[in-house]
Amino acid sequence: MPRAKFHRVYFVRRILAHGRVALVAKEVLSVVEFFPRLLPRQLDEAGAVRLQRIMEGMGFSFRLGARTREVTGGEGVRGVRLESGETLSAGMVIISAGVRSNLEMAEAMRLDHDRGIKVEERMMTSRLEIYAAGDVAEFKGMTYGIWPAAMEQGWVAGANMGGGDLRYEGTTMAKTLKVAGIDLASAGNIDAEDKLESRVVTDENSYKKIVIENDRIAGCIMLGDTKDFSRITKMMSEKQDVSQIKDQVLSG
Repeated sequence: MPRAKFHRVYFVRRILAHGRVALVAKEVLSVVEFFPRLLPRQLDEAGAVRLQRIMEGMGFSFRLGARTREVTGGEGVRGVRLESGETLSAGMVIISAGVRSNLEMAEAMRLDHDRGIKVEERMMTSRLEIYAAGDVAEFKGMTYGIWPAAMEQGWVAGANMGGGDLRYEGTTMAKTLKVAGIDLASAGNIDAEDKLESRVVTDENSYKKIVIENDRIAGCIMLGDTKDFSRITKMMSEKQDVSQIKDQVLSG
């Protein structure tokens, strides 16, 4: 069966493209992103700009801070119409919408909820006999949507339902991605607002940052070069004092 050729391909909302997908786009490959920068959970402004420039050099184009109104076409895709009124012609559209909690049961049982079912540190809901864990749970205003958090929350909920007294303190967000062939890893507080102390090392092909709070590493970003990610996240989990070595951490 011959391989279809698409001259224009659009990724709507989230950019999680793999190299093999990009290969089908011979002319234009565009990203429509709801947020004003790429990958806002993994990258600060400087890192997002660096990623965007690298990908633009690979042939990508971007519409940031944009909303999709509709995908046009009859039996086949012909374009993407944005709320701004702009219409982008396309032969293929790939949509990535993330994770959203199913709250039907929470509403039926009248459990307190917002983005997810609200739980306290023992994973107990607003009804004392009901516990929640995983993608459906909201802890301190956050729904994690990652497997490590679901495992930790499930362990705490199960133990407490069985008569134990464990506490959940939150999960350090750590993600490793390959975006259009570019390695990216981030963990913890990336300090997108630049409120904390940080150290940054950049070159033409990489952007690396550690965030420091109370002489401990609170978060990190590794774009283009992730070889030190495991070492730095280990320092984070062990809460190592880096007051004397903060300028050397990113140099290995």
